Amino acid sequence: MTGGGNANGASPSSVHQAYPLSALLRTRLRQPQFYWFLGHFLALYHFVCLHLSFWSWNNQLYHYEMCLLYVSVTYTVVLYQFYKSGQLRFVSLRQFFRILKTLDNLQYFVLVAFFLILAITQMVMISGVLYPLMVFSVFHFLNYFKENLLPFLPINSIFKNLVNNNFTNFINNYSNFFFQMAQFFEIITCLKLTLIKLPLLLVKFPVLMVTKNDLYTILASIFYLYFFKLRYLQSKSMQLLLTQLVMKADSNIPLNYKSIWLKYKNLIKVIFENLPVA
Repeated sequence: MTGGGNANGASPSSVHQAYPLSALLRTRLRQPQFYWFLGHFLALYHFVCLHLSFWSWNNQLYHYEMCLLYVSVTYTVVLYQFYKSGQLRFVSLRQFFRILKTLDNLQYFVLVAFFLILAITQMVMISGVLYPLMVFSVFHFLNYFKENLLPFLPINSIFKNLVNNNFTNFINNYSNFFFQMAQFFEIITCLKLTLIKLPLLLVKFPVLMVTKNDLYTILASIFYLYFFKLRYLQSKSMQLLLTQLVMKADSNIPLNYKSIWLKYKNLIKVIFENLPVA
């Protein structure tokens, strides 16, 4: 699964029962993988807080920023591992874009960094960006905790085995479903931004006063469309899912609006296909 990648956390040894928890934590604190895990945990914490802060927009913005910040930490760790192993090297902007087209972790890092900067400097919040990232974080957090921390916790072995089995079953049985859900969130976010919000904001230009926030929201929508095309070109499963959603939409359009829908769909298709990605 993408989204925070895999930080290659070490598997516990067969003698983990005798290994002191304090010594384990000291060892983990010296490993980048632990901060990858911590980034996922804190991102999930702030994601929950974001949805509990419905009474305060300022609190929502704060937790949104913190969520993006900690997700960026996870990608930083993964990209550092790529760099350290010699798999990530670029000396020019052209080479950077060439790598960007094929390396999904770099794509997500650029996405997160862009929206984090936009939130901090311009207070623009696009909450739909977070949902696929949080799906990835849940599974990365559970997997690391199960493999690297749970075996060493000083708790009853029966309870420990029960937790381990439940985590394992959940990861094995639902990872593919939630991965598809993450792709669904990306598709919905892209459609919402580019087919609804972006056209409405562009219509405002000749009619109403366009605010600074509107301009940055337009920029965010265009950027997300660029990111989405990168993901779409790289992922066969996303292409299949989008095709299924379009076919479902086709079958639910009333006959009176069928011709309008087809013209609109073809226009969007032409724009999307001609959008440059490098």
